[in-house]
Formats: sequence, C-alpha cells, structure tokens
Amino acid sequence: RSKNLDDIFSTASELTEFFCSINRILNQYIVNKKLDVMKMRITKIDYCFNVDTEFVDEYITLFNLYYEYNKDGKFSRYKNYVFEKKLPYNSGFYLKTNTDYDKKTRKNFVINFYNKKDQLINQRKKDIATKGYSSITDDDIIEAIDILRLEVQVCYITLRKFCKKHHIPLKSRCLYDLLDISIAKDVLEYEIKRFFTLHDFYSYDRVVKLLKEHGYKANDKIFEYVYDVSHHKKTSSYRRYEKILRELDVFPYMFIPTKFKVDKLKNPMKLIIEKIRDNNLEGLKLKRERRINENV
Repeated sequence: RSKNLDDIFSTASELTEFFCSINRILNQYIVNKKLDVMKMRITKIDYCFNVDTEFVDEYITLFNLYYEYNKDGKFSRYKNYVFEKKLPYNSGFYLKTNTDYDKKTRKNFVINFYNKKDQLINQRKKDIATKGYSSITDDDIIEAIDILRLEVQVCYITLRKFCKKHHIPLKSRCLYDLLDISIAKDVLEYEIKRFFTLHDFYSYDRVVKLLKEHGYKANDKIFEYVYDVSHHKKTSSYRRYEKILRELDVFPYMFIPTKFKVDKLKNPMKLIIEKIRDNNLEGLKLKRERRINENV
C-alpha cells in the first residue's frame, strides 16, 4: 500500500508481465470474451511518485503557505481543500480548479501532495471504524515513513492535452499508451513548474548569504527585494532581481520560514528526477506491441 509501480518494477518487461498476469486472472472468470486491461480506454489516470525526504511536513506546509499568500493572485483560479476546510497545513496540499471544486467534479486535474505515512494511519483508523478491520499493516506504515507522495490526477481535459503532446490518439488512448514513466514525469513537471517553478526553496538568511557569496554588496538593491519577499510584500516592480535569484536556482517568490529549522529544500521535481536516475527507471513503461497479450 505504500509502494507505486516504480517502487516495485524497474523494466518494461516486468511491468508488462505484471499486467499480463492480471489479464490471465481476470479471464479465468470471463466466458466467451477475452479481456485486456491494457487496451481499455482511459478517462482518468493518476500519476504519482513516492520520494524520500525527512522534511515531508516542511514541504507540504510550504506549499500551503505559498497558496495562502497568493490565493488572490497566482492561485485565484484554484481552490485548496486544506485551506478551504481550515485543516492543518502539514496535512496535505490538495488543489483543484474553482469549477471542479465548487461542482465537486474532476474534469481538469487534481494536485495531491501528502504525507504517505499519515495517509495510511488515517485510512487504517477509518477502516477499523467502519469495517472493524484494516488490511493496512504496521509494516506498511513503517515503509511509508519519510515518504512524500507527489500525485497529479489527470482528468479528461488535461488528459486530452497530454495525449496531443505525446502524439497519442485520443479516441484509442489506453494503458499501453499512457503507462509510461516519461509521461508521468512530464505531467508532474508541468504542474510543479507552473505553480512552484523548478528552483529550490531557501530561507531568507541562506539567500542573503548566497548573494554575498556571488559578490553582491549589502547596499545592492537586490537585498531590498529579498527583504520584501521575506515579509510577503508586493514585488511586481522587481523583475530584474527575481531573474537574478532564478539564475542562482532560488525560488524567488517566498522563502522558508525560520521555524522550519531547515534552510534549503530541493525542488520536488529534482527529487523525482533523482529517483528515476538512481533507480534506472527511464525505460519503465508498457510495451506497445499488441502481440504480447494475444494468448492470455
């Protein structure tokens, strides 16, 4: 329960055989028809990565704080469930378009970043309360310690966009086409980049130190910009200083609060890229050859 496909498999052949085994089991119970789950038409698909970090709560809280400070600007077209329900900021980051949120629909996308351990603990409590038991074990919860789940639920409107980008026929889209780690990476990168950039998060003190290390003097005006950002003031007239921080790979719109006791957090997209690279997952996708499943 704490693992994704990319935590279990590393090659296309392993992934394909897994789904072939599902087909074989399902077809034992079907008469006069052969079922292939890999060829079924997809209307929604969730792409997610589990990444290891000791700062799970800090990441999630930072996302929510950034939403709070920009809810009438960058996030004016989106609603955050945690903010709307006044939940603790470390409980998760759950973002939908205003229309999908208000109508309780899922037509565009959902961003859901959360603490996997806490999610399993809460789900187990719910299971026990409603059913009297839970299949979530202590080992599942232990495995989920320090796991930040980064998930984007791709619904029809967004799915259509990514099918076009990856040259996937919209009418025949299926798992053969869409279960591909490169597409999963692309989806997560698109959403992370447009809301949080691809730069790292720094504390105010660390940014000041970094600028001085790069030759900036204490009376340079960029320090006014950094000060204003740290106090959540409007900085629309400081585009050139924003650019300087971007060039230093610094997220330029908000800094890590001092209470976090950490002065730098890697951009979550970098954690995903490192996981793919370190585990040799670049080729993890379903094979396109239709002949694979002819004899299931």
